[in-house]
Order: sequence, then C-alpha cells, then structure tokens
Amino acid sequence: MLGNITYQIALLLGGFILAGCGAAPRDLGHAPPETAAEVSGFLDKIARTELSYSPETSTQLGLSAEAAGYEYFARLDDRSEAGITRIGLERIDILNTLDRIDADTLPKALATSVRAVRAAYADTVNFRAFGHGQVALGFVRPYAVDQLSGGYVDVPDLLLNRQSIRVPDDTGAYLARLAALAGTIDDERRRLLADEDRGVRPPGFILERMRTLAISLMAEETPIHPVVVALENQLIARSNINEAFRQRVVSQAQDIVSDMIIPSYQKFVDTLVAMEARASDAPGVWQLPSGDVYYDAVLAFYSGRTATAQIVHDEGLAQVANLTERLDRALIANGYTEGTIGERLALLGQEPEQIFSNDDEGRRALIDSLRLRIGTMEDRMGEIIETAPSTGVSIASVPDYLTPTAPGGYYISAPADGTAPGLFFINLRDTLEWPAFTLPTLLYHETLPGHHLESALISEQANLPLIRQMIWMPVFGEGWAVYAEDLAYELGFYDEDPLGELGYLQSLLFRAARLVVDTGLHHERWSRQRAIDYLVNITGQPETAMTTEVDRYTVWPGQATAYMSGRQAIRALREDAQLILGDNFSLKAFHGVILGNGPRPVELVERDVEAWVVERLAANRR
Repeated sequence: MLGNITYQIALLLGGFILAGCGAAPRDLGHAPPETAAEVSGFLDKIARTELSYSPETSTQLGLSAEAAGYEYFARLDDRSEAGITRIGLERIDILNTLDRIDADTLPKALATSVRAVRAAYADTVNFRAFGHGQVALGFVRPYAVDQLSGGYVDVPDLLLNRQSIRVPDDTGAYLARLAALAGTIDDERRRLLADEDRGVRPPGFILERMRTLAISLMAEETPIHPVVVALENQLIARSNINEAFRQRVVSQAQDIVSDMIIPSYQKFVDTLVAMEARASDAPGVWQLPSGDVYYDAVLAFYSGRTATAQIVHDEGLAQVANLTERLDRALIANGYTEGTIGERLALLGQEPEQIFSNDDEGRRALIDSLRLRIGTMEDRMGEIIETAPSTGVSIASVPDYLTPTAPGGYYISAPADGTAPGLFFINLRDTLEWPAFTLPTLLYHETLPGHHLESALISEQANLPLIRQMIWMPVFGEGWAVYAEDLAYELGFYDEDPLGELGYLQSLLFRAARLVVDTGLHHERWSRQRAIDYLVNITGQPETAMTTEVDRYTVWPGQATAYMSGRQAIRALREDAQLILGDNFSLKAFHGVILGNGPRPVELVERDVEAWVVERLAANRR
C-alpha cells in the first residue's frame, strides 16, 4: 500500500578495480558537496570512478573513451583479490560522502538520485563484510565464480558479442583483451581457492557444471576457437582491412589461444576437479559460515523485504495454491481435464502443434514466430505509455557454448552509442523446453512491454545522471517485467490465443513456485532433487529446464524472489492509486511515474506515486 512499502536498492553493475588505469578520485571521502551543481558533479564523478573499475562495463554500455574518461578498449576488469579489496575500500569513501549529503535540500529528481545511489553503496559495503563471493553494486553471490558469471565465461561473451572492430587499429585492443583473459582465469582460480580456505566452496554439482563449461570454452576440438572466428568475421566484413593484415591478426589470435588461454583453462579445470572431490552436494548457503545470516541478508536485498524466509516460503505456497486453482479452471475450459496441473501442462506442451523440431530448421521457425509478434506489440505501446521508445530489439539464440548453463531467456540493453538494438536471447539447447503456448509470455517479459520497454525508456527519455543509467535493480526491473506479463493479459493480447493465456498463467505459477524453492533450498534445507521435482510437478516444465533453474538459485540465492515481490509491489501501488483517483486515474500516466525516474528502491517509487496522486487530486479540484 502507498506509504507502507520499503524496498532496498540493487545495482547491476560489475565492479572491479582497474589495475593501471588510475585510482578513483582521492577527494571522494572529503566534505560533502553543498549545492545542487556540486552534487550533480559528484554523481558524475562517481560514475567515472565506477567506469574506471570496469572497462568491460564501458564496452557493454557502448561508451566512447571520452564518456568513460579513459581509453578502456584494450583492458579487462581486475578480478584479483587485491583489486577487489581495494575497490571495497574506495566505496566506503564514496558512501561516507553520500551519507553527509542532505537530500531533503535538493531538487526532487536529484534527491531521488542521491538516495538511490546511497542505498546501493550501503548495500555493497554491508555485503563486503561477509568476506566471500561476488559483491558489486547491486550484484551479490556467495561464490567467487559460478556457472553463470565470472571472467572465464564473461570475457569470451564480451569478445563474441560486444567487442567491435571498425578500423585496423581496433584489432590491437581485441588481441590485448584476448591475451589478458589468461590472467583473468588465473585470478578467479586463486579466488575460488582463497574462499575455500574460508569455508566457502560451491556444491559439487555446481563445480561440475563449471568444469563442463570451462572445457567447452577451451574449444580444443574446433579448428579455430570461437573468439578467433568472431574476430575473423569482423575483419572480413570491413572493406578497409586487407587480406594480408586479416590473416596476420587471425594467426596472432590463434597463437594467443593456444599458448596462453587454453593452458589457463586447463589449470582452472584441474582446480575444479580437485575441489569437486572435497565438495558437498547440499545446495543451500545455510552450510556456509554465518550462512543463515547471509541468506537473510540476500533475501532482503533481492526481494526488497524484511520478511523472514519462513514468511516468504509460506506466501509462495499460498500463491501456488491460488494459481493452481486458476489454472485448473483454464485448463478445463480448454479440454484438459485429467491429471494434476503439472501433468496437464506437460501434456499440452507435448501436443504436435506445440513442438518445434529440435534442429536448425525448428530453431529458426521458433525465432521467426517470436519476431512476428514484435511488430504487433510495438503498435500497441501507445496503450501502455505516453511516448514509446524508438530503440529496436532483436531476438537471437543463446550461443552454443552457453546453452548448458544459461537461463531460458535474458535481455541485454542496447549500447549507449546506438550502434545496436536491445538483444533478447533465448536458450534453444532443446526446443522441447519451449512449446508454442509458452512463447508469447516469455516475449512480453523480455521485450515489450517488459525489459526492453523499461530499458529503452530510461536510455531515451529519463535524462538521468550517468551513474543512475548504470543502475538496474532486480526487484524493480524483474518486478516490472512480470507486471508487464499482467499488462499483456489485461490489454487483451491473449484474446485470440487461449493457449497463450495458459502460458501466462503457467509463468505466474512458476514465479510463485520460485519463492518456495529459493527459500526451500537456503532456509528449509531442501536437496537439489527435491527442488527440481517440486518445480517439475507444480509447473509441468521439463526436468532439464528446471534443473538449470535450481542450479541458478543455488549460486544466486534470493534473486528469484525479486520477480514476484516486485510485481506485487507495483500492483499494490496501482490498486491504491486507482482507488484514490477513481476516474481521474490514467494507466499511461501511472506507468510514466513508475518508469520515468529509472530503477530505484520501491520506497522511492512509492514516494513518486504518492506525489503524482496528490498532484492529480489537486488539479481535479481546480
């Protein structure tokens, strides 16, 4: 309800100190800025400091050297223990200054930015005190590296998908980053061992997943490594790069892979094998030092709630029961009357008309079916927001080397320089995991009116300070994306697609079941198999997909609760505003308030909605 929701911030920005590119400004811990102009300048300085920590983030954002503040193109993030410790100390200085700024004296938009950024730094400093895992602004995980994140997988992905070559000189940066990957892998291997000495070791099945992924990234069975192929393809596409130069650069890249990168991967794999022999297969973080305290902290961080794990678990069970009844009625209406909800959904997914062949032709047909819907969705954005963004969105399959561990779908924002659209990646390791009735809701979540709408509006219209443009909070962003699934239903996107409506309800059921499973793993001490079986039986989704999901929750505790928690918060704000405003309520204006000031703690969203309601009431009385 308005006035009663308090949410913490989460900032999705990789953050590691950048060795050799200059330390953060030394005045960050001094006296607080006194004027709005000084505060704005300080926020810009924080952004430059964060970008200096992470040249990879600068590439992901598509920033120019001028915007980033330095020539970052040939550098990688420093993932060493010393570098991470150093950045933690720098962020304490930044937080100290933010704490001394009186936001109440600032203009409204600037005050919101100060409060949002301050919350992000406070969370990061607090989590660093646990002394293990990954801690960045808005990104917290218990293990130094896992199957979802780490330079050993992130850097190849960066080189394959974001490292652009426009002129011959750009090849030097590509080769430099490629060579630096070997040191990155070594740093992460050492951090895994250091955390193990602290009593923090990933479960054996996670180490096995990491080992399988690392072996695939060695790509020893392919004549040319994928990152070298990507380099060669870019060189071929540039008419200003001649054949002799191309061959020389490709040869250098292949030598780097053979002489430096594959040996580093091999040492990484050997370490993982040794750790597997010492590892437990219990998935929950309760087994870590201060594990219960850690889980309470990450649960609050990602869900934005102070509710106990038991309360969240029980709420999830109640939501599952409610949605199961709703699905039962919808399945009966569509002729599926026998068996449990999970069994009937699984049966629907096995119908011939729901299946895309599990080959290249079937994968193309699946992606084509998604692309056909994009245009229709773009035409209807005027029903959701006053001014729709112009940034486009593309759909692609997850690269083969990532399919064993990647989630079913994910979105990557368009770069700031406008050189590429937003990207929605769908994992097509097995097309049987994606029966046709599930695809519309997935698309609405990841693109329009979900993640892409939110991201593109921030980029094009929000006029936020750079540090705010670098902020993305799971409870805000994932909450909006699940709320966007509701919008698609409410606005009749499924009126001619009753089976697609079943996909929408199944998606909501899955979000509710996540509350149960996440707390089950990390609070109730469920086994991995119990969690997998629960998701399969409740949602009717394939065991392969649900195994990947459970393994994701294992290394990312709490994050899965952000989806339903954020959705419920937005819905509560809307219901209260509608109740108060009545006929004076505007859905498009409400969405403008939610999205117009960018990702922020829901307590700040609540403040904005309250102010909007008051303004509309006052305007109506005039």
